[in-house]
Amino acid sequence: MENWTEGLYKVGGKFVERIAIRTPVWDGRKVGIANFRARRADIIEVKVKYRLKKADKELLPKVLTIPAAKVRTYPVKVVGGGTKVHMVPIADMEEVC
Repeated sequence: MENWTEGLYKVGGKFVERIAIRTPVWDGRKVGIANFRARRADIIEVKVKYRLKKADKELLPKVLTIPAAKVRTYPVKVVGGGTKVHMVPIADMEEVC
């Protein structure tokens, strides 16, 4: 998906929040999705931008998706600056492409 850009989009009557994750949480293979992003969208799409240095390729080249309502069921962790993020296991997300 070459033209993939972060942001909030309306697709087919639903709001889709596209989020780029620079580094996943290695303990438990999770990504942190900010609470405010999960509240304003119907669907969350995630692209993990982390690159493997030795192979010079992305760790997860596919876009992952999960319903925002499901994201809001995961535990919340407060990170730098007081931002609340839902810790979502990558295994619970579906690959889009």
